Amino acid sequence: MKNRIKYLDVAKFIGIFCIYLGHFGNYAGNAYYFVFAFHVPLFFFLSGCSEKLSVDIPLGKYIVKNIKSLLIPCYIFAIGSLFVVTVANGTYEDIIPNLLEILKGCIRNHYFAGGIWFLTCLFVMKIAFYVLKKVCKFKWLVLLLCVMLYCIAELLITPRPIVSPHMPYNIDSACYYIVFYALGYYGFEPLQSLLDWQKPVKKAISIGMGAVLSIYAAFLFLQKDLFAYIDTNAVMHLICPVLRPVFIILLVLMASKVMEKVKLFGWIGKNTLFLCGSEYVIKLVVPFCLRIVGLHISYPHPVVTYVYTFFLLVLCNITFVPLEKAVFKKMHLLK
Repeated sequence: MKNRIKYLDVAKFIGIFCIYLGHFGNYAGNAYYFVFAFHVPLFFFLSGCSEKLSVDIPLGKYIVKNIKSLLIPCYIFAIGSLFVVTVANGTYEDIIPNLLEILKGCIRNHYFAGGIWFLTCLFVMKIAFYVLKKVCKFKWLVLLLCVMLYCIAELLITPRPIVSPHMPYNIDSACYYIVFYALGYYGFEPLQSLLDWQKPVKKAISIGMGAVLSIYAAFLFLQKDLFAYIDTNAVMHLICPVLRPVFIILLVLMASKVMEKVKLFGWIGKNTLFLCGSEYVIKLVVPFCLRIVGLHISYPHPVVTYVYTFFLLVLCNITFVPLEKAVFKKMHLLK
């Protein structure tokens, strides 16, 4: 994507911040439950937006392109994480089991390095969506099929992927989340139009929507989900898990549009692939280095966790990311 859209990069920053923060668990306070309501759907939605900006190429080239941009990086990050954790903890007996997990595609909640599963899941999702687009000429039909895949994941796959993912290369998770990818792909152009705030009417609409969505988000942060009042039957039980993150995603995009000139956020957001792949290592290395000089990290208040999360993102962007980019360029994985 040569012509980057600034607010999408800021939205990716918010997304990766939420990923890092959510993995601190209860140390994040209410934010732990809040970010898990939308952070994964947000990234798949943004991936769909990015795909809309890409040039259409034949299937064979598309598969090769995504092997280079997603699968090979996934293996590199996974093996790198395994090397670091093995050396740090001396858990040599876990090497073979973890290598087998890597061969399975780093299934979500199975491989110890949390965020890496996203890469194999996105690979499967992108190929599936590409095929659906080519087979079905009507976008409403593609979107309907993606909704059907979501319903299959919720109703027919046992155990449910959202609770207990288990299929190689996160195929079951791809079925669950592909609806958000499709919404990002087909919703990108209307979104662009809505966020064109040069026109007073659209700006007024956005302000009104932003206010409503902010109220919903505030209640959700306080663990009071307003959708619980309509989640009263089997149909709504299927719809609400999609509507809930979509509401927050729209709010994130509006906030990102407001903050699109904050260069620091955009700088971090451009490197989410590397930040995602390096999360486990940076969270292991920093406390280890601090212990060497006699310091210990504690999280007495959620705000401390927020600040530390931001610190890790900046530090990772300064240290790990340039080195990883250099390696990827030598391997011709990065232009």
